[in-house]
Amino acid sequence: MEIIITDTRLAVVDALQKMFSNFQIPASRRVTIRVEHGDVCVWDARNTCFVNAGNCVGDMSGKLDTVLLGLVPGAEKDVLRALSVHGDVSRGGVRHFPLFSALMSPGTNGRWLLTAPCMYVGGPLDLRGTRNAFHATHTALSHLYQALRSGVVLDRVVMTGTCSGHGRMNRDVMAKQMFEAFRSVLVNDNMVFDPTQAAHPRLMLNRQYTVQPVFDVHADFQPRNRIEVDSRGQHSHRGVSAQDFNPAVVRSGGSEEKSPFVNANVIK
Repeated sequence: MEIIITDTRLAVVDALQKMFSNFQIPASRRVTIRVEHGDVCVWDARNTCFVNAGNCVGDMSGKLDTVLLGLVPGAEKDVLRALSVHGDVSRGGVRHFPLFSALMSPGTNGRWLLTAPCMYVGGPLDLRGTRNAFHATHTALSHLYQALRSGVVLDRVVMTGTCSGHGRMNRDVMAKQMFEAFRSVLVNDNMVFDPTQAAHPRLMLNRQYTVQPVFDVHADFQPRNRIEVDSRGQHSHRGVSAQDFNPAVVRSGGSEEKSPFVNANVIK
């Protein structure tokens, strides 16, 4: 499988190329990574999954959103349906996907759209000082690999630099966070949910973030327990142990960072 990180902003592409230039991926992964300057439309083909690290509330009126919805017809309806059925209303009553959730929506043309929100609302927000680029990318990659392990056929994944547009994150910081997420998943096999889960839920809702005021995008994770879904669709709880996911793998500034845990929900 090929993962394409592409962007129309030359400065963003330059930062990503510098960060990923010497990235060594285990051969067993059978994946290659390319950082390219250009539009996502260049990579349109069957069995391609386009990643949209947008907002949590289902606002898909942005420029990139519009392009991606055109590439994956039928995806918008699926996203809005999932939001209406499974959306969280715990933050000010606004229906949304919790930050760093993930939804894979099949198009009617053999393409997929992976929605992996990195911000709560649409429009300009200040994500400087957050780890949102890492968490959104980490969740997206984890979800993709769970899909592949479950038999979903993908030849290519296409994503852009996240959080550095409306989110105002410094491009070098963004590139470093995205690189750390790739390393965590592709090298250390650290997923944000149970990689042994047999089925692949198209929707993974992160239920472990601390509830903050409505427009506070700084996520504060408390991964005290994991919520599982058994074969009957019932939820069960148990404590997290180091044997579950080996969570402490990403190091930044000498401190260990633990990934958020998620609650799997299957959309029928």
